[in-house]
Amino acid sequence: KEYPFVVGNFSSKAKQSVITANSLKIPLMGIHELSDNHFEVVKRDGELYIRDKGSPHGTIVNGEALSRYSLNATAKLKPGRNEVVAGGQESPVRFAITLPQKS
Repeated sequence: KEYPFVVGNFSSKAKQSVITANSLKIPLMGIHELSDNHFEVVKRDGELYIRDKGSPHGTIVNGEALSRYSLNATAKLKPGRNEVVAGGQESPVRFAITLPQKS
């Protein structure tokens, strides 16, 4: 509901994620592909984008590699299903973000 919406890892012995209006924190101890503040969903001109926040392993959106330190730090989400990978191609940390089809 609020942007930017930040997704990341956090150190906790709890096994439950913490979600707020503008963040999702997942306790993945031992999984280094997801950084503390890995990526964010931002809204610009009515469109949603994923922006890598400088994570060491980068972010992949629909096959496009993003890195804060490269020319491609953001990728536009498309209507329908989008795949967001925290880390490289082999990362187990994957998200599906589905946007409604435009009419």
